[in-house]
Amino acid sequence: MIEDTHKESKTMTDNFRQLKRLMDFSDEEKFYYLQILARSKDGNSKATKVIKNYYIANEEYLDEHEEQIKGLCEFFHARAYLRLNRRNYKDVAHENLKQIANSLSYEQYEFVRKSYSKACGRTNDEENKIWIVDIDENLPMRTETETLSTVIQKIKELHTEIQKDYTVLDVLETPNGKHILSNPFNVKKFKDHFGEHSPDIKKDNPTILYANI
Repeated sequence: MIEDTHKESKTMTDNFRQLKRLMDFSDEEKFYYLQILARSKDGNSKATKVIKNYYIANEEYLDEHEEQIKGLCEFFHARAYLRLNRRNYKDVAHENLKQIANSLSYEQYEFVRKSYSKACGRTNDEENKIWIVDIDENLPMRTETETLSTVIQKIKELHTEIQKDYTVLDVLETPNGKHILSNPFNVKKFKDHFGEHSPDIKKDNPTILYANI
């Protein structure tokens, strides 16, 4: 039998346990937006394709669908991405109407079916916002550990200037590096400190929930 060397080269990223600890289901008017995406950079033949969207209102729903999410990622060689800033049903509904009206005005009827997911991507209603600091390309340090320590130390320093209980929440593995999850901080001072080597700051982007690529 010929061995599947492609499977042997896969790298699994499973952040279900870590991310569930950060999720807040106390407000019934809010939900988390999750997408399974198959991307060309992961070896798929087409541009980024949405496999499935999930709208997660409670922990039970996520637990019930965990195996399905992982299975779809495996089958489609895809990644599951979670937006940690919650969406509000009312805000999404209003934005959805705008998206539908816009599609109808341009007679782009085929896009109407995508309007709700677009609305989820364009709105969030999170008081305690979570940003992502992307450590895909290391700063000019000796090790990744030193890079993470330096970046986290700077974020914590900037948090002390804010009169709120802000903190660095967690560090996640990704297929290409690390995601530092943090409450907001002064972006200008952060970028001024690191200069041209400043890591990317993503204020409402998804982080990786699961991948095996």
